[in-house]
Amino acid sequence: KLVLTVLDEKTKLPIACRMHLVGPRTRPRKVQGVPYWSDHFVFKGSITLKLPVGDYTFEIERGPEYLNREGNFRIEQFADDVKEVTLKRFADMSAEGWWCGDLFIRRPAGDAELLMMADDLHVGQFVTWWNDKSDWVRRSPPKKPLTNFEGNR
Repeated sequence: KLVLTVLDEKTKLPIACRMHLVGPRTRPRKVQGVPYWSDHFVFKGSITLKLPVGDYTFEIERGPEYLNREGNFRIEQFADDVKEVTLKRFADMSAEGWWCGDLFIRRPAGDAELLMMADDLHVGQFVTWWNDKSDWVRRSPPKKPLTNFEGNR
């Protein structure tokens, strides 16, 4: 296993991010317990990756204001490792009064907070009804919409 923590380079605090992880046979790795889509997953600062033996490459990103990090590692038999990766922020638009947002997010509403934090979004509109598909066919919509979290999202 590998315990991976992603830190903001300046604050040294854990930050949510998106990770593209490619394992043996060059296939994207799906990690259980976190939101996954096509070729990536998101997590809140730290994650334990339980992976088979082999070589892996990764790219970690957090919205357009951070530089992406790429790298690789090898999992050996009985591996038990801990690693930290830092992401460098090169712009802070919210400090200048600009708020990053996405007005068409077609992902499960229950993943809203983590997805927005991983992309460093402050405004997000989650589309739950699209063409002939509705998230609310088998369950009821939330009684109270998500309106604010982390103080500024």
